[in-house]
Amino acid sequence: MAKNQPTAIAAMEGLFHSEKGAGMVLMGQPNYETETIDNPLIVNKVLSFLIYGTTAAEVEGLDHFPRDQWPSTLPLLYYSYHIMVGLGTWFGALMGIAAFLLWRGKLYSSNWILWPVLLSWPLPYIATTPAG
Repeated sequence: MAKNQPTAIAAMEGLFHSEKGAGMVLMGQPNYETETIDNPLIVNKVLSFLIYGTTAAEVEGLDHFPRDQWPSTLPLLYYSYHIMVGLGTWFGALMGIAAFLLWRGKLYSSNWILWPVLLSWPLPYIATTPAG
């Protein structure tokens, strides 16, 4: 996707300015007037590594492209992408814990994990609903 739709990657990650060794934003609110991320929680150099396989690579930000090529609904794209990734992380963690408890033979007697599994049933629909 980074090869064919670099503007979408930059918008999903809230990367307004091109960076060498770009970090991945875990949480934060994009401020479109100042073109920054407010209250960011960033893991340094991870975005460069995930896209190019090296932490020193430059990731093109939105400033690299003309404004008319930017996605039309930047806030929707940013937030829906981060919700999808957050829910995927939740599902992975929940599955890992449940699989471990099943392997140990304690899953069906552990109410503390069964309740989150039960209450997570509508979340896959939210995670896979397309934005816009």
